[in-house]
Amino acid sequence: PDVYLASVYGTEHLSNSGRAFVRTYQERFHEPPDLYAAQSYDAARLLFDALQRAGTPSREALRKELVQREEFDSVTGRIQWKDRQPRRRVFLIALKNNDPNVVSVLEPEEN
Repeated sequence: PDVYLASVYGTEHLSNSGRAFVRTYQERFHEPPDLYAAQSYDAARLLFDALQRAGTPSREALRKELVQREEFDSVTGRIQWKDRQPRRRVFLIALKNNDPNVVSVLEPEEN
């Protein structure tokens, strides 16, 4: 491989909601989503969920909801927070001729 990299996005290891996201994204934009599309989608979902739980768009209510969050099902799998630090699956990817291949999946340590 030309390059190895670590990423939180690996198209071969998507969750069920991740596969649905990819289908919808491809239908709408006629290309597969990349890391930035997946992370933007997850960030919006996390924000909208926190706003809904807060019941008000105030900054303090939103901050409280986000700080209390212990886990979230992202398109690439579950994210858990411990001491405000995210714990999530990471993919080791080999890039050869601009073709990515997941060579290893690193699972987060158990809490």
